[in-house]
Amino acid sequence: MIGYLKGKAIGAKIVEVSGVGYLVHAPFVMTEGQDVEMHVSTQVREDSITLYGFSTEYDKGVFEELLKVSGVGPQSALNLIRQLTGPGLVNAVLAKSTKTLTSVKGVGTKVATKIITLYRTPDGAVAPQKTREIADALFALGWERSVAIDAAERAIAAAPDGSEEELIAEALKLAKESRA
Repeated sequence: MIGYLKGKAIGAKIVEVSGVGYLVHAPFVMTEGQDVEMHVSTQVREDSITLYGFSTEYDKGVFEELLKVSGVGPQSALNLIRQLTGPGLVNAVLAKSTKTLTSVKGVGTKVATKIITLYRTPDGAVAPQKTREIADALFALGWERSVAIDAAERAIAAAPDGSEEELIAEALKLAKESRA
């Protein structure tokens, strides 16, 4: 699978890497001759392989999480990230702002409500800010959202006055232990 590309833009959607042109759908505009680096989400379907490119690993992760929501397809997920950005989307979810989410083309109230469940803790509450920050770090490293939130909560409970770096390290250790 393709996970990262670095090359030159050939038009608005093609990235040339070592003489090979990759068609990449991205939430940002590429211009002819522009040097580009992108984190790629490769989506394989029965009848196609499609590449989606993002300027950050975080945005790629948000995109992939959005695709897990029933009713959110790749185009809606791209529109959400294009209009709100990854962090902006997460903030809208945390604020339970269906109004913000439904302002994006292709996102209705029902889908917005489903998206808002992304940052729920296992008991249904919205994770506190500190927990979300630690969980976001683990999520950016590839951990599933539920595992990241659980590990963040346990790390904070064990060392409530720990620095962010210490809490992330502890949460990472706890996430690894939960996988074993």
